[in-house]
Amino acid sequence: MIGVVLAGGRSSRMGHDKAEIRHPCGQTWLARSQQTLIDAGCQQVFISGRNGAHAIRDPIAHQGPAAAIVHTWLELQNDYPAAALLFIPVDLPYLTPAALQLLLQSEDCDAACFESHPIPLLLHPTTNVKRRMQTMHSPQGASIKDLLTTLAVNVIALPEPHQRALTNVNRREDLL
Repeated sequence: MIGVVLAGGRSSRMGHDKAEIRHPCGQTWLARSQQTLIDAGCQQVFISGRNGAHAIRDPIAHQGPAAAIVHTWLELQNDYPAAALLFIPVDLPYLTPAALQLLLQSEDCDAACFESHPIPLLLHPTTNVKRRMQTMHSPQGASIKDLLTTLAVNVIALPEPHQRALTNVNRREDLL
């Protein structure tokens, strides 16, 4: 399993780069996201939308998460054709490995996500996913919902103890 942190957004509502905000544990949100993926069982973690080690730069910046997912999938398929990819956004600072484990239990499907939350997103290396990624090679303006339309997606209801894990933080006032 390969983990991917989606960290290529503008962070315009936050006013500065969300990836560099300090989490209460002391790490940046980016470092915390990487650690969450490792703790969930990912053997390797990449960062989408960045430069540097284990980073996958977006070909066109700020095209949205669907474009980043498609581009990252296509880039990683060369080296990891049989790996499932687990995508998380950098702006879920309360996400836990335990919540992600619920997604990782999904088998016999193309993809898995939580009810009302298209990301975190688990994509299995199925023929359907590979075909969909090829057909969406230039998904500018597409949503993750558009990306998932032809896939067999396991939509999981997140139990109450994990609800906070999916709190998306776009502005300072969103911090709990």
